Amino acid sequence: MKFMQRISRGTEAGLIAGTAVALVFFVSDLVHLTPLAPPAALANALMADPPAGVDLPMAASMTGAVVLAAGVVVYSAFHFAAFAVLGVVAAFLLPGRPWTHMLGGGAVFGVVACTAVFFGTRLVVGSPFAVDNLSLSTLVLTNAAAGLAIGLMLYVHEAADRHAEAEPA
Repeated sequence: MKFMQRISRGTEAGLIAGTAVALVFFVSDLVHLTPLAPPAALANALMADPPAGVDLPMAASMTGAVVLAAGVVVYSAFHFAAFAVLGVVAAFLLPGRPWTHMLGGGAVFGVVACTAVFFGTRLVVGSPFAVDNLSLSTLVLTNAAAGLAIGLMLYVHEAADRHAEAEPA
């Protein structure tokens, strides 16, 4: 597989996995009657201690809906960028293996890499950027599912490539 094609497919797989994770946690937030809790925490943290260059009176005058919208945009951008990068890394670590290894390797990758990124981000930027009431088992299972999704997407692409090569011209 060509270098740029691998990056493209890894990005796609990561974005699909990121979407699945976002949906799982959105549904979980709805069940707990706290929709959009992580982006709201991010928005509150940003407005309580705005980054350098942000005019405090302007930030203070923003309505709650605008602050929440800004939090959703920033949180989503970080979330999907992280999963896109994880997908690209997986595309270079998992290619050319049987489907069982792609799925198993994807699950292990999800548990190790996604969980490391979660805790690393939380360590660097602080807990307002991450879900505080998230149990470790939920995090690990969700990240394993994300890794499975990445592995499955990469396997499907490789299977399609093998099928295309096998077809007579």
